[in-house]
Amino acid sequence: KCTYAQANGSFKIDIRSIYDSKHNEHDLLASEIAKNSNADMLDHDLSKLLCEAKDNLDAIIQATVKTLDTKLSGWFFHVNGLQGRLGAVYLVHPGLRVAVHHHRVRFPKNLSSLGNFKSSLSSLFTMMFDVEQMADKIRKSIDMIDNRRRSFGIAINRQDSNPVPPAILSSHTRPTYYSPPRNEA
Repeated sequence: KCTYAQANGSFKIDIRSIYDSKHNEHDLLASEIAKNSNADMLDHDLSKLLCEAKDNLDAIIQATVKTLDTKLSGWFFHVNGLQGRLGAVYLVHPGLRVAVHHHRVRFPKNLSSLGNFKSSLSSLFTMMFDVEQMADKIRKSIDMIDNRRRSFGIAINRQDSNPVPPAILSSHTRPTYYSPPRNEA
């Protein structure tokens, strides 16, 4: 009730796809599924999803090492009824992130519309492949750091003189500012 001009009731589910490492959960996909929400609510929820995807991208950048920090993305999937938007946020330049809507997903209503779902299904598989690649880069980064810590060099029990370098892009992450509710703006 605080965010919208009038009371809005709607059924929606927030879903996270995560990679669970030994000590952390790394968000890879921000998604929300709603049942026929109104336009104001949809726009607000999509903007929140974009912010969450940006935060996910920043966390992925922080979790990867220098050699694995290429082509990173934070994905979002927003579904309302039987249609949705699928996209990703990319760091294209230091401090500049771009949200790209990759595909408009339309779920089939009946068997006769199943043939039209082929391109949407292909886009969903592309997204899942990319999300798996992000998880794999995080896993490889964690393994590289763990292997470096476990290996014995010339100097035992001393500071590593050649640590695994963090991602070059990690210095380009910025805080995310979420819109306050309307009555607090």
